[in-house]
Amino acid sequence: MKISFLLFLLVFGSSIVSAQGLPAGQADCDPEKIKTAPGTWITRADVNTGGLTAAELAAERKLITSISQVFRGNYKPVGVTASHGANYDKISEIDPKHTNRYGHPYNYLLMNFPNYCKGGKVVKNDHSNATLMIGINHGPHIGHYYDSIAVYDRNGEVGSGAHDGFKTLGKDLIVNNRLPDVTDGWYAFGGPNARFTNDYFWWVTPKGSQLPFQYVTRKEFLLKQVAVQKAYIAAAKKHWDNKELQNVYKQAGQWEYYHNQHNKNIASYERTLAAYQKDLTKDEDWLNEWSIVKGYYKDGLSRFIFTELTDKEEFVVPVKPNPAFYNRKLPKSAPQFISIWLRVSDDENHSIKAMKKVIEENIDKFVNMVN
Repeated sequence: MKISFLLFLLVFGSSIVSAQGLPAGQADCDPEKIKTAPGTWITRADVNTGGLTAAELAAERKLITSISQVFRGNYKPVGVTASHGANYDKISEIDPKHTNRYGHPYNYLLMNFPNYCKGGKVVKNDHSNATLMIGINHGPHIGHYYDSIAVYDRNGEVGSGAHDGFKTLGKDLIVNNRLPDVTDGWYAFGGPNARFTNDYFWWVTPKGSQLPFQYVTRKEFLLKQVAVQKAYIAAAKKHWDNKELQNVYKQAGQWEYYHNQHNKNIASYERTLAAYQKDLTKDEDWLNEWSIVKGYYKDGLSRFIFTELTDKEEFVVPVKPNPAFYNRKLPKSAPQFISIWLRVSDDENHSIKAMKKVIEENIDKFVNMVN
């Protein structure tokens, strides 16, 4: 995972910075007092600046400086060494998997390394117990994920591996039975009370803006499922028409069994296809509602059916890229959205609570940073 690899590099990079005298060591180092003593800041050199023009790098550094000032001015590290810096990770200008993306991705990283006593001196641990990553034009769950469609085969066409055929929002993003709303320029989710993540997340976009994704109507979803089922049927028939495979079954005395199984599979796909096609005959008002889907396994059918946000069973909300979200008249260094990821460690320690408070109290500053 790119995020995990990035964190590894940055942790490793921080670990080779000399730990001696952080903060100034004392001969009478007290392990208990260190936990509540004021911490120190260290700043890493920029990472991955290649590929950017001087103007782009200057613009991106200016934004990173603004973000850094929010934390340097409001976050007081306690018992830790706060290590922060920037990573400018420009992607290829031409990316066939993300044709809807616009803008260079870069980020600010703040990591907290607990201080401890070693040989009577205060040194920093090599492992961060509280990490904050602020991504510009990319980040968890937004931008890099929803700016593309599911890829089915090498040609990007619907194939037998398409499944539901769309990216999806999980139930954890549905808070109080409401879909994400960035009217005020931000949306928060996750945290220790979430079912699948202990981490905190924030999306930050221009006030009143659209999201990088848009919701899929029932009609769009059904049409995709019809295409998927037809692909299943075509793939199954092509597989069975393999003469070499047929000879293997015949020589093994298993021809009749596998032939019957093949026919059952085809019949199942055809029943599911017919069910989707029948749904497409419903009235336009019903078909134009947003898709909220869950699995249905009954009466010989294995398909998706539509449900509501209040459903207590597992469901997902299909989404597709929203090319209209990006303002392509802006330079690629401009922040079109910001994602904030606060990684929760084993305990709700001081650093996590303090950084979370800074984010919450300064969220409007982040909103004002995006274009």
